[in-house]
Order: sequence, then C-alpha cells, then structure tokens
Amino acid sequence: RRVTKKFGDRFYNGVVDGCEGTMRWYHITYDDGDAEDIAFTEFLELTHGPDINVNAFFTAKGAEQVSRVLGCTFATETAKSVWDACWSRAKKQRQDPKMLPGIGGFEVKSCYDADHPSCLSSTNLFESISKYLTDLGFDVGACVYHGATPMLPLNAPHHLNLEEYVVAADDPREGLRGQKGCRVKPDGQPIAAGTTLGVYGGELLMSGEVHELKSVKDSVQGGILCFLRAELQAECFTEEFNHFNYEQGEEIPLDGEKLTVCAVDVNDNLMHRINDVRISPLSKKSEMLPGGANVEYVETCVCGFPFVFLVARQDLAPSQDLRGNYGDAYWHMVREYVSRIKVCMEAATFNQ
Repeated sequence: RRVTKKFGDRFYNGVVDGCEGTMRWYHITYDDGDAEDIAFTEFLELTHGPDINVNAFFTAKGAEQVSRVLGCTFATETAKSVWDACWSRAKKQRQDPKMLPGIGGFEVKSCYDADHPSCLSSTNLFESISKYLTDLGFDVGACVYHGATPMLPLNAPHHLNLEEYVVAADDPREGLRGQKGCRVKPDGQPIAAGTTLGVYGGELLMSGEVHELKSVKDSVQGGILCFLRAELQAECFTEEFNHFNYEQGEEIPLDGEKLTVCAVDVNDNLMHRINDVRISPLSKKSEMLPGGANVEYVETCVCGFPFVFLVARQDLAPSQDLRGNYGDAYWHMVREYVSRIKVCMEAATFNQ
C-alpha cells in the first residue's frame, strides 16, 4: 500500500512492498528511489495516523460471536463450539509469559507432503503465510508481540493472478475434461515458489455432520442414488484438519469427531478448484502428470484454530494450471463410494 512520510520539511511518497515476518520490520521503497525499513508501530502510524493505539487497533470486539473467519463459515453449533474453545485457549496462552512464541497466535502445523522443496521450510512458510495475512490487515506477530487480542478477517481472497478456467479437451486427465480448474491468468504475472495463494474456505462442521449440508439435505428427496452422489460430492470437497484433530486435548470438544471444512456449497472460494495431479485416479496405480504437484496444502493454526493454506511448491507461469496431491486415502474413499453407487444402480436396474 502507498504511504506518505515526512522528512524534515518535505513529504515523500512510497510503497510498502515487504515485511520481515519474525521481527515485524516493514520495507518502504520511495518514489525517488530511496528505501528504508520501519518498525510495526511506525507502520501503523503511517497507515492509520500518529494517534493510533496499537492495543486498541487489535482489540477484537465480540470475537466469540463471529460466524465467519478467513473465508470459513461455521455451519453447525458443534463447529462453533470448537472455535470458542480454541479462541479461549489461545487467549490464555498469549497471556502466559512462559508459553513459546506463536502458540497462542500463529503456528504452522504441517506440510502434508513430506517430500517438500526448500521453499516450504518452516521458516519460509511462516514468512509466506504471515505476509499473506498481513496483506489482509492482520499482523499475527505484532498482536502476539504487543499482547493484543487479534481480530481475524472475515474473508481470505485468493492471489490476484489466479482465475477459474475450464479444463481443456486434450488434458491427459480424461475425467477432468470440461470440468472447472484453477490456473495462473494468461495475462498475469508469474507466481514465485513459496507464495501463499489463499485459504481453503467453505463450511466448518464435524465429520459426522455432512448431512447438515444443504446439497446433501436436498438430495434425500431424489432417492438413495441421488443421496449417495451428493454425499460423495460433499466428501470430495472436504478437507480434514489432520494434525489439529489428532493433537487436541480434553479442553477442545471434538467428542471423537473430526473438524472439517467443506466447499461443496461454496462459490466464492477458488482454492477448491485446484485439481489432483493424477492422470487416472480411479485406478489403483495412477501415474502423475510430469512435474508432479505444484501446490501444497499446509495446515496452520491461527489463534489456536486450524486453517488450510495453499502455497506454491514451484514457480508458476502464466496459463499454468494448479495441481495438488489429494493423497491415496482420498482416492480410496472415492473408489469405495463409486462401488456403492454402482451396486445401487445395478439393483435398481434389476428391480425394473
């Protein structure tokens, strides 16, 4: 963003074009070619006026009553209760001087793919995701440093150089031809490896609450086949927070369920349009496209609550489509559903 700073008797205009994620230094390049790094407090003074109160700036009002965070909407009361518990726990952790930095604020939990490149190191991921959040107006590190309560943005827009497109008729992945995907804009700028692309948004609910989704509810009237197809579609657009679900103690009310985010009924989030890298995923020995996956799913806790961020594994060129690795367990689940649907179709044909 552009800023104006006074040096002596003159004002100089410039652009805030960088942020060092650990110590919270912001880099400004001025129109005359000069540059400097400024501390977070001065950054706030330049962007919000000299009388800004840092703690007041970050005080969350009614945080416990939120219904949407970073593009994720609480679809059920159970999922909302998990948020409330996480928020309360993170607040206590931020107030504990013995607590490790980041625990109550911002903590990268995982790279799902163990074979990750150097751009996805813990340090680089922290820098990248931190910059993404800072660009949304949310500086987690500064909140924790100043002991202030964070206020998370409602939405998590995707990278400006990305767009939805229709998979070409000659794509090696036959099952995707004519389907929607996500790519770098043909007239856009390249995206560097390690860049955070967005958040996998959708409806937050527990694994046993898939039937609460509108599309699944509405499918019941169409009979068992219609219901199974809707249930499969919902499962295909669902991400589980694996590390969060595994690590939580008694203070987080999971009750044996798993917290998930489902994008099946969502149209305002581009991250669920990232397709799998496998050529024929319904076969057990499917090849992958040359170059492999170019996007990583990274589970990250922000204020104690999990989100899945999408980060570029490789440099992405204009027109290049985004490809993730859904994993073997995902496609095993899909094959199981497909088998059940085939059995129901055969039974229906036999009964006719």
